[in-house]
Amino acid sequence: HSKCNFIPDAMKPHLNEQQEEQQLPPLFVTELLMEINGLYFTPNANHYLMGTEEIIRRIQDSTLSVKNLVTDDYFHSFTKPKINDKFEEHAVGEGPSLAAIFEDDKHLQTLINNTNDTIEKAFELAWKYAESFEPFRQYYRDNENLDVEAVGKGEHVTESDVKFFAESLAEYKRQHEETTKISEKLSVGMLLCDASKLKTKMLPSPQKCLEVLLYLLAPVLCVDTTA
Repeated sequence: HSKCNFIPDAMKPHLNEQQEEQQLPPLFVTELLMEINGLYFTPNANHYLMGTEEIIRRIQDSTLSVKNLVTDDYFHSFTKPKINDKFEEHAVGEGPSLAAIFEDDKHLQTLINNTNDTIEKAFELAWKYAESFEPFRQYYRDNENLDVEAVGKGEHVTESDVKFFAESLAEYKRQHEETTKISEKLSVGMLLCDASKLKTKMLPSPQKCLEVLLYLLAPVLCVDTTA
């Protein structure tokens, strides 16, 4: 995956622990997406938990679909042997119940529980990574809610208000530079977090605000040059 230019401080201890261990490819991929009101993963932990549950259920169903061999005619020579020209009574019954074995199999239940715990812990770590994008989401929200007409008619658009333009231009330039540094893909434990769509969605936001400011600033610059 692409080189990580932006690594949140909160993630560095966890990533260092991973680097000390043997590097293995992530097992699952999840996308980190953003809306104005929040961040979210898709597929999320619940999707993977339900998916693994479905896989285990299908494996069990496949096993249970096999006819019980104890009652199969092929095995009558073992279960109902013919001795002295007389068939012995079938004394082994229907044989073991695989469904009951699945329910009582402590090893299987432990394996299922451990799998679920691993997925949940993986997403807990992924959310620590996602939380580092909260400042990006906040400025994206503010930028999307920017009232261009209000700014154009407001007190800021004056020849004397150089501070407003200077601070705003610096802020949107900073936002754009930080957004370009976001790594599109980052391995977080057993998950590969894909933030490529989030980055693509965010990049135009500060650029749009810069274009608005430059449009508003143009008449002021014309006045200064013609004065």
